[in-house]
Amino acid sequence: MAADIGPGDWVEALITFDDGECRVVAGHAYRVTGMHEGEEPDDCAHCGPGCAHPVLDLAEFPPDPEYGWCASIFRPIYRPRADLIESLKTPAKRKEVPA
Repeated sequence: MAADIGPGDWVEALITFDDGECRVVAGHAYRVTGMHEGEEPDDCAHCGPGCAHPVLDLAEFPPDPEYGWCASIFRPIYRPRADLIESLKTPAKRKEVPA
């Protein structure tokens, strides 16, 4: 994971991954609703034994405390800094135009 991912963030799937019940598609965006440690780190379907990545819960799939998506198959989508968002919300200053 190149950057921290957390609840409320949007992520892009790097690969198409189908576990038989749910499927994420490469290039599609998903919203993270939660994170937790995997119940069984050796049971990661993508990384295999010894996976140390956090598990993401995605809004597009029903929540399940024993299941989630390995963070290694996602990248965060750019999120501007909070101060930039606030500055963009303020009205632009008007300049007087000489007649």
